[in-house]
Parts: sequence; structure tokens; C-alpha cells
Amino acid sequence: MKSEKSKRSVRDMEVLKDIKGLLSSVPEPKASMDVQLEERSDLSIELAQCKEEIHRLKGLAEEQQRDLGVLKKEKQELVAELDLLRSRSEGGSIERRPEIVSVNKDIDELESTKYE
Repeated sequence: MKSEKSKRSVRDMEVLKDIKGLLSSVPEPKASMDVQLEERSDLSIELAQCKEEIHRLKGLAEEQQRDLGVLKKEKQELVAELDLLRSRSEGGSIERRPEIVSVNKDIDELESTKYE
């Protein structure tokens, strides 16, 4: 009789363990699912903001690349002009650019009329 009773209590314990295992694998409550959905929504918003920021920065980078190209071209022109001036100065005959001559004449004229 005791043997049957102990077998029954062992079986009851095994059933209880099975029930506990099933209960522990029950899906999360609805409230935590709402939290997960809210987190996903927040992540979607943050992702959209990041994409906008990437697009803005890409536009800035393209603009800077264009500006850099313009500056490189200007630099090449200035280097060529400097080389020309250096070559002229080495030959002993420095020719003034027409713009500089014109400006110097204007300055001289203004100075002469200033004292009259």
C-alpha cells in the first residue's frame, strides 16, 4: 500500500513539474507585447531620422566636392600665372598686367586731384 502511495506521489510530482514547465513557456503577457511594438515604432522613427541625416550629409559632401574642384582649378590657374611671372622676372623684363597699370594710373590721378 505504501508502495502505491509513494508511486502516486512521485507521479503527482512529475505532473507538477510538467505543468510548471508548460507555464514557464507561456508567451509573454500582452503588456510586454505592446512595449515591444512601441520599441519597434521608436526604432522605425529613429531609423527614418538617421536616413534623413545621411541624405543631408551626402548632399553637403557633394557640395564640398564641387567646391573643392573649383578651388583646384583656380589653384592651377594661379600656379600657371605665377610660373609665367617667375619666368618673366628671370629674363629681366617684367611686364605689368594691364589691370595693374590701369589701377596705378587711377591712383595717381586721384592723388593729383586730391591736392588741387
